[in-house]
Amino acid sequence: MFLSLLKPEEKELFLDLCVHAANANEVFSESEKDLIHTYCMEMEINVPENLMPHEIDQIIEKLNSTSDMRSKKIIILELLGLVLVDKDYDVKEKKFMYQLSNELGIQTDVLEEMSAKLHSYLQLCEELGELVLK
Repeated sequence: MFLSLLKPEEKELFLDLCVHAANANEVFSESEKDLIHTYCMEMEINVPENLMPHEIDQIIEKLNSTSDMRSKKIIILELLGLVLVDKDYDVKEKKFMYQLSNELGIQTDVLEEMSAKLHSYLQLCEELGELVLK
């Protein structure tokens, strides 16, 4: 939704975080892979042939030194979309998101509000799809 607002370096860092988030529960689902491809199209970058991310600590350090809070919130929101896409937001993914948000300086209540609103949005999209396609 908001990925086009990121700077080029932030887009690359976001893509690295996507791989970490998708692997947080040790299950890199097809729906997560598909969404990463969609994210690349939205960001107008090529889909890498081999998704080998940098170390998470390096990514966080770069984001904290170069990105403003708006960019960090965009990244967290879009990562939430990724971990929710397979409809299985498990304990390991939640732990990853809470820890990442904390390290990026995003308060827990902001993360929880984003998660609730995104869940409602996804549910509404599903209901609209059912209404239109039945």
